[in-house]
Amino acid sequence: MGKSSKWKDARERRDGKGFVPVPFVVLNSRAYLGLSAHARMLLFDLLSQFNGSNNGTLACPFTQMRARGWKSEATLFKAKQELIASKLICETRLGARPNRVSYYAVTFYDLD
Repeated sequence: MGKSSKWKDARERRDGKGFVPVPFVVLNSRAYLGLSAHARMLLFDLLSQFNGSNNGTLACPFTQMRARGWKSEATLFKAKQELIASKLICETRLGARPNRVSYYAVTFYDLD
């Protein structure tokens, strides 16, 4: 008989949604540890959009982020600038008015 695996039925036990692995090297880095709580929350809100093949097209317009609990455009802007300054995200497309959104990429994953 084959070995029984504790992971045998893991796929059936999951909720069917994706997940995002964040390396410990990122979570223990000075860049991450120096972030404010809002910047950390924005990083994970951006990662919630990541599906494995869309790094570089992650967006965080206030209209979308309001549904995720963001209450202030100024706070969102400061958190975004803080993530860019820490080099945990980079801007891949500059947005423009009236309806062109900026895109971002998480720097610890490959760009797609």
